[in-house]
Amino acid sequence: MRVGPIFGLEALLARFGVALAPLVAEAGLPPDCFGDPDNRWPVDRLLDLVARCAEAATCPHLGLLLAQPVEPAALGAPLARLLGGALTVERALRGLTMNLHLNGEALVPALSTGPDGACFSITPYAYHLRGTDHLEDFSLAVLTNILRFLGGPKWTPLRVTLAHRAPADRRPYDEFFRAPLTFGAPQSAVHFDPSWLPRRP
Repeated sequence: MRVGPIFGLEALLARFGVALAPLVAEAGLPPDCFGDPDNRWPVDRLLDLVARCAEAATCPHLGLLLAQPVEPAALGAPLARLLGGALTVERALRGLTMNLHLNGEALVPALSTGPDGACFSITPYAYHLRGTDHLEDFSLAVLTNILRFLGGPKWTPLRVTLAHRAPADRRPYDEFFRAPLTFGAPQSAVHFDPSWLPRRP
């Protein structure tokens, strides 16, 4: 998994008074693993690192916080160009789906439409020993950022479903997604009005 999207991890931990370097070592990653945004490391190692960081910061929604400032540019130049140059929102999302299928090893994305609207879902390739909940929180939040980028200030989700159980404090999720939330759902997904799909970004 490319480290560019989680490049803000050290600064985020600093807000909690936690140093990143010792946790990187504990996760079995080299000290310079964040030396370049294009560095790639095994998914299990990076998820273990994020899980360790969440525990050290006593922040169960660290994956959600880590994703909030992530914009298309952090996803890498090819993907940022794809999203910024697509003719319609649907083409951008189809391109994103194909890119993640070809180049990603963390999750399986899918865009679908049906009677209940449009749905962009994410499913982890595997349920890892540690960090799967953080992966789903992070991925759904980044996806929401992408949809807000494509749809502009008027875009809003109809609802958001999360596969993991409800947290003790759901306020961070309510504040970020600004939509009805369902925890313990069969699949993690962002649901939105399909009328956005043919629009120009």
